[in-house]
Order: sequence, then structure tokens, then C-alpha cells
Amino acid sequence: MSLLMAVFVLGLLVALHELGHFLAARSAGAAVHTFSIGFGPVLTSIYSPRGTRFAISALPLGGYVRMLSRLEEAQVGGLQNVVGTRYESLSVAQRAWIAVAGPLANFIVAWMLFFVLTQLPHTHLRPVIGPVAADSPALQAGFRPGDEILSVRGEPVIGMDKFSEALAALQGEDIDVEVRNPDGILRTRTLSAGAVQTFEGWGFSLPKPTMPPKIAFVTEDEPAHRAGLRPGDLLIGANGVELQSWSDWTPVLRNNPGAQIDITYVRDGQERTVQAELQSKTQSTGELYGYLGAAARDQWEDEMLVEHHHAIHRGLIESFNQSVHASGLMLSGFARMLTGGISPAELSGPIGIVRIGAQFTELEGMNGLLVFAAIISLALMVFNLLPIPGLDGGALLMLALEHFKGSVPDSGVVRAWTYGGYALLLGLFCLALFNDFASLL
Repeated sequence: MSLLMAVFVLGLLVALHELGHFLAARSAGAAVHTFSIGFGPVLTSIYSPRGTRFAISALPLGGYVRMLSRLEEAQVGGLQNVVGTRYESLSVAQRAWIAVAGPLANFIVAWMLFFVLTQLPHTHLRPVIGPVAADSPALQAGFRPGDEILSVRGEPVIGMDKFSEALAALQGEDIDVEVRNPDGILRTRTLSAGAVQTFEGWGFSLPKPTMPPKIAFVTEDEPAHRAGLRPGDLLIGANGVELQSWSDWTPVLRNNPGAQIDITYVRDGQERTVQAELQSKTQSTGELYGYLGAAARDQWEDEMLVEHHHAIHRGLIESFNQSVHASGLMLSGFARMLTGGISPAELSGPIGIVRIGAQFTELEGMNGLLVFAAIISLALMVFNLLPIPGLDGGALLMLALEHFKGSVPDSGVVRAWTYGGYALLLGLFCLALFNDFASLL
């Protein structure tokens, strides 16, 4: 089910991108002769009074918008009833609006998805300090284990994640932090200005959660899944070793690379035993270890957790900022890939994206699906704004050239530019598919 949901979400996001182009084209008075959800052979379609053909096509991943032009009229018959202006007769500003509307639609979708997430109750880790490193800025400022962070610069701190974000946002100035120590006494601590910005760099650390040997996530077609283990199973023994916490797995995995082991677990109150053949994997040190393909989840005591959701206006602001920040990170990632900072092997295609979405959904439920949808929507926006022919960014670049030149660029230049862009996109798509299939092996 999670896999089908991920496929549906990916297709829907691309269709919403095209819907942005369609609505912008209509607002600019362009003649739109086809709006299709999906690619390939048309399964069914209807015509609007304006002559637009609304179609559902066989391949559901995406869609397209086709506007009336002299070339379209010459190649496609039956377009005389389409109402509106030919694409090339629109102004540069109108055509730019149509090009940017698709990515803009993706940004708005991501913003609204992040906003929905801010309105749902969120469980945060209470901002209680764990061990404080010796000779650290935090220790010198007077922070001690057990101190609870109440506010930073007078702004209430809801959870530990917000405290970490506040530290990361420092720009070299002193910061006052109000804390309550384990005895209930309020204190104000001042972190002195400096280059340190990370949570760990200041000398802070989190309290240690418990991690019971209860499976939270199982990867399909890996040893745990093939042995019949599922999320919710409580592991109590392996090869005669009693398991009291997930950390007890470490010596079992380290000592049995590629071996078959007996695993005893409890499901629905019944004790069962299965055999699992661990995969053999290599650590960065060159040491072999056994791989099960299952993961547990940290478990905090109830008093260490706090639920919170944002007021509507705060949620709108925070979700907008989150969308902008995530977009910047993605743009930086594309730049690093072009400069060699990130290996091309990290590029994922539709198969990899769907697998990630399925894992998000299986592990985090509806919240995970919303986060996945928002991130992919922003990725579609950023990717489509790259100045590559065949993408919206490439169209915007040519429109900018037309605007400053005062005339349409030479057709030969446009043709070479377009073919080069399509070749690059085809190469990227093939590389992404290769990485997808390689990850399945």
C-alpha cells in the first residue's frame, strides 16, 4: 500500500506542476489545445467549450500541457476550434509567467503540505540537557546536565530541535538562554559569541533514550523480511544470546557476517523462532559484519516528551521559511553535484524516489507521506528551474535573451540549444535509472 501511495503522490505532484502551467496559460489568454494527466496513449478524453482536450493517458507519472502555435497547427489537425492566442503571439512577460507557473505551483503545494504538518500535534523531545563536555563553551557558561531550556532571547523553546536550530542560527553574537535546573531554580546562562554554531560544538549532548529490541522498520527483500520478521515484533534472543536492548544486537551482527542465525521473538503474545541468513557487508574499516535489514526506534520516557502545534499564522510563516530553506539546500546539492562535491551515483530516478517514499510512509505513516510529498514537490520546482533546454528554466533563459535582444533568437541557435538540452536530460534520466536498478541488485 505504501508503494502505491508513493507512486500516486509522485504522479499527482507532476500533474499539479502541469496544472500550474495550464492555469497560467489560461490567465494569459493562450490557446491550450491539450491538458493530459499522464503520458503515452490517451485512454479517455473530453473537450471543453474552449476546444481544450482534457485527457487521461496510459502512463500515470506526470502530464503535459500543449498550447496552440503555428508549428502545432501544421502538425496536428482539428485545432481550429481552440479558443485563445497562439503561444508565439503572447508577450515575453506572458510566456515567462506560463513557464514559471509550474515550479510556482510546486512551491505552493510544498508550502501548504508543510503548513498542514505544523497544524498536526507534534511530539518533541523536551529540551533537557544531557552530559556537558568538559572545558566546553556550554560548561563555561554554567550549563549542567538536567538543565531544561525554557527560552532563547526571550523566545520560548518548545523542543530540543528548536534549541539546536537557534544555536545554528547564531551570527557571532552573545545569546541569553533561560534554563530551569533539576531543583526547579530559574537561571539565565549566556553563551559568548564565537565561531561555534553546532549543538555538539558548544559541548551539549542529548540524554540517552532506551532502545528496546522491538522492530520498527523492515526493508523488503532483506534477511529480516525474508525470514518473516515484521514491524512490531519484539526480539528476545539470537543464537542463545538474550536481547534486552537493541544494542545487544551489535555483537551478534559483528560475529556472524553471512551466517544463518536463530532469532526468537514475540508477536501477539506468542513466542516464535525463525532462522535468518545475515548478509555480509563491509565497514569503512574493512571489517565484515552481519546485516539484518531491520531497525528499531528510540523510546523516550513520557516525561521527556511534549506535544505542540503552531498557531495558524506562525504555521504559515514557519512552513514558508521551511520551504525556502529546503529549496536552498536542494539547489546547493545540484551545484555540488555539478562541481563534483556529490557523486552522480547519488542521483535517483522515479524508482528510487518511489522506494524512498514507500519507506517514509511505512516508517512514519501519514506524516512521513506528507514530508515526502513536500520534499519531492520542491525537488520538482528546483530541477525544472535549472537553465537546461526542455525545462522551464531553459525556457526562461531563452525568454530573457529574447527580451534583452529585442527579437527571437536565431532558429539555428535555438535548435542546437534544444537538442543539446534534450541530450543532457536523456543522459541524466538514463544515469538515474541505472542508479535505481543498481540499488535493487
